[in-house]
Amino acid sequence: MASKRGPPSTQMSLTDLPVDVLQKILDKLIYDESIISDALDKIVEATCLALATRHQRPCDADIIYKLLFERLFGDSKNPWTWQQVSEIGAGDWKKAFRMVYAAYNSLSSWEKEHLNWKNSKEQLGYNLIFYGANSGVLVLSKLFVAGGVDVNYIFSRPLGRGAVTPLLFALIRNHYDVVKFLLEKGANANYKTAGRSLLTLYAYIPPMEDTLRIGQLFLPYVTKETLNELSTDHVGDTALMVALKRKNDVLAELLLEKGADVTARRRSDGKTTLEIAKEANMPQIYELIKKKMRQRRRRPRE
Repeated sequence: MASKRGPPSTQMSLTDLPVDVLQKILDKLIYDESIISDALDKIVEATCLALATRHQRPCDADIIYKLLFERLFGDSKNPWTWQQVSEIGAGDWKKAFRMVYAAYNSLSSWEKEHLNWKNSKEQLGYNLIFYGANSGVLVLSKLFVAGGVDVNYIFSRPLGRGAVTPLLFALIRNHYDVVKFLLEKGANANYKTAGRSLLTLYAYIPPMEDTLRIGQLFLPYVTKETLNELSTDHVGDTALMVALKRKNDVLAELLLEKGADVTARRRSDGKTTLEIAKEANMPQIYELIKKKMRQRRRRPRE
């Protein structure tokens, strides 16, 4: 009986592509960002034409972009699948490569200098998801979470005596879209580092344009325990106390709406939340705290 195999493929496979040629393109990409313009398309087209002539078979430029993508952002032992890459919203490998490479180029020069391109896809992903969260580059977070990077991976660079997660980077940089994505993917909103919760650390950030939106997005994921716990550092503040000290009235009001404990006392000196609000010269928040205290006194005992 004749075999029912289909016709042999007329397209070139990745194994047909010479590594040395592609490596030259990669080296040029890493050290000369201008090549991502129309020059890259011309180089890929010329490479494709040369390969088609050599192998006497049609060459699809998308295959070259796929290999460029995999060699720059992954490794041969753990190749990218289109299902993973399509999470960033690209329609083909060319667009995917351009999107991710443009995202990489939006990182700071320090971040790019500290990337080790010889790392595995997993280790490179750990670095890029942190740098992406720090710089607000959503494409990098989407790509490497789809590629298997843990959203709660603890970054090795210390913060005081602790360590950080991508969510903390996104929070303190006020990157709303990245915060939203990470929370939806299961980022731990109640993680603690150096004796402080993410919420307390976020309270140290002065009010910014997106403070209200991020606070409204983030607080539903925060437990009551995290909301009211005193930091275990030498000060012993709640997140509300920190927001008051930093004159972050937007976050302070959100914390009060969430149910922050207005009767808490700072561990280091015993000062109450009301006293801290008075010292911070925040009359509106001061009056709101007094109102909450009156409501608490009128509340029937359980």
